[in-house]
Amino acid sequence: MKSEFGSGFIYNLILFAKHWYMYVENKEKFNRINKEKQLHMSPSSHAAQLFFYGAQDHLQELLIPKRYKGTEIEKKTRIFLDFCAERRLPMIPVNEKDFEKAFKMLEEIAMLIDKDLGVKDIEATWE
Repeated sequence: MKSEFGSGFIYNLILFAKHWYMYVENKEKFNRINKEKQLHMSPSSHAAQLFFYGAQDHLQELLIPKRYKGTEIEKKTRIFLDFCAERRLPMIPVNEKDFEKAFKMLEEIAMLIDKDLGVKDIEATWE
């Protein structure tokens, strides 16, 4: 059985995160275009919009395990899914803060899963 954008929980969160480079590359590209053509578009907003459009595909078949039903993990994951789905819509303005917030939400979900697994996280001083 195959899925175009993957199906799973942690696996799909990782597939989503692997798209981070799209934001960086597109922001640089839009900065160049702005300078060359003397435009006044927002490179970070355009890059964030494209990031959410591409990365959000991997959240379509994200499966929250039954063991997390009714837990903080399920709640945070559903908030994350809604947040990302809304930012994929063309009429919702997005920016660099949305990109950063999505990754902060991912980090919180990961730390909650670690806690559930009995792993004590130590936050990184360099991110």
